Amino acid sequence: MLFRSFEVEIPDGVADGPAVASHRAIDVVETLEYITSLTRIPGSSLGIIAFDPATIGTYRDYFAADPSIHCLTMRQAQGVEFDVVCLVDMSDRTFAVDQDDPALAA
Repeated sequence: MLFRSFEVEIPDGVADGPAVASHRAIDVVETLEYITSLTRIPGSSLGIIAFDPATIGTYRDYFAADPSIHCLTMRQAQGVEFDVVCLVDMSDRTFAVDQDDPALAA
């Protein structure tokens, strides 16, 4: 398992929260096992977020019986908050941007 902590700058007025951790899974089965193993405080919410709408269906089916687990696409998750968030099916290219794209010119 690979875990990494990330340093972030907290704006004034925002309370500190728990550390951010990263876990890289080999496949969907390992990802499902990892998410299932997460310990959560009763009454807390867990959001599973995927970029691809086709991917999130697997997680919706698997966690359908647990009302505290919400499976959303990136688009659906805009503005939604959860106590724990799992970003699934991400890669180094998920948010890649072509720096030479004229649409990005300032």
